[in-house]
Amino acid sequence: MSPLRTTVLTAALAAVVLVPQAASTRDAHGSGTVRQLAAGSCARLPAPQPLVREDCSGVQEAFAGVLRSTAPATTKQRSWFDVPSKRAWFSGTERFVGCIGTRCGTLIFTFHGSFVADLSTSTLRGGRTIVVSGGTDGLTGVRGTVVERFGEGAGYVATLRLRG
Repeated sequence: MSPLRTTVLTAALAAVVLVPQAASTRDAHGSGTVRQLAAGSCARLPAPQPLVREDCSGVQEAFAGVLRSTAPATTKQRSWFDVPSKRAWFSGTERFVGCIGTRCGTLIFTFHGSFVADLSTSTLRGGRTIVVSGGTDGLTGVRGTVVERFGEGAGYVATLRLRG
């Protein structure tokens, strides 16, 4: 096959395969808030001193903003607390049910974060990074991250890529 013919065939194949995919994705950037609805249930587990380890499930949250809950999001997480320093680290998974714009379905999140507790005012300072790891229905193929802040200026900023 001649080099010119190879180039033409490669360009035609790229136009058929790559252009429709690029045209079928769009970015969704925005912000919002997360509000806890229910604390769920937690169990303390053995940990080396001075740490406290806690596993929680059934925590329920509601998202408002670019991510809009239509049912409570449910979370399962493991937390480590360093009592003397008032610091904590946590990670887990969350199932979001709701919409991004007019597209609705479920999203599966994995997350990790940390915070410092101010026991005198019962407030937290810190945040978590949420990674979208899957979706269903109108949210199938969504990928991206959500960065949430706790304490002053609480809220989240989302950068998401939607298919179709």
